[in-house]
Amino acid sequence: MGHPLDGCIERLKRVETHIESFKAAAAAQNLDPDPADPLIKMDLNPAKTVLTLKVSRDAAIPLSLGVIFGDAIHGLHATLDNLAFELGSLDGKRPGRASKFPILTDANQWFTEDTLHSLHHVRPEHRTVIESHQPFMELNSVPAKHNVLARIKTYSNTDKHRVLTPVGCAALLNVIGAIRRVNFEIQLGDLDISKPLREGAVLGRFDCHRPDPNAQASVDMEGSFHWYPAIEQTEPAEQFLRLAWAYVTDLVMGFKADIA
Repeated sequence: MGHPLDGCIERLKRVETHIESFKAAAAAQNLDPDPADPLIKMDLNPAKTVLTLKVSRDAAIPLSLGVIFGDAIHGLHATLDNLAFELGSLDGKRPGRASKFPILTDANQWFTEDTLHSLHHVRPEHRTVIESHQPFMELNSVPAKHNVLARIKTYSNTDKHRVLTPVGCAALLNVIGAIRRVNFEIQLGDLDISKPLREGAVLGRFDCHRPDPNAQASVDMEGSFHWYPAIEQTEPAEQFLRLAWAYVTDLVMGFKADIA
């Protein structure tokens, strides 16, 4: 006989597959396929003392990445609702269609009739655990809207209406690493930031130096730069998916151990 939460665990395995698919799909995308029209262009001032890197156009992020991201998010949200249903079924009861895992940013919502119905038949000790994970608890001083569960709910609701398209981002030092220099030095300093790949964005502006002013100098991009799909400004999308997956997994496994 299986465990009551086996279905939740199977859902989490599927989400893990989506995350790996997201990683592979992102790695397979080349955002800079045309050498004659590079996505990141370099501008050197007449005195050749300042080099500016600027994004020439919005990066074309494929919709497929947003679809995979949405599938993973929906899987996590469904796992939470599945968890609430199974917890409400432990004592031979049968939760109604209102059964769901509440994700609340306002503490007053915890006492509403809707929340009461969503956790109908769930044992008091299990409701206490669910309450402790609510965004309104602001655990570790994390604002409610930034809580992992709150973000899962937000992304899931958004993706029901439109594809969530990640933003293309590149780490500045990574872009600098793709620059080929001949008799030309770039003063890097301590720069290590990421910026969205949107038209007109200045990725960096650097002081330059020619060790031998009489020698022929050149600077251009060599090969392609590394990029990553991001959400919430420059946060790596894959990183959030893995964080959210780990959070929900720990929650499910905690309940599994309690009702073994």
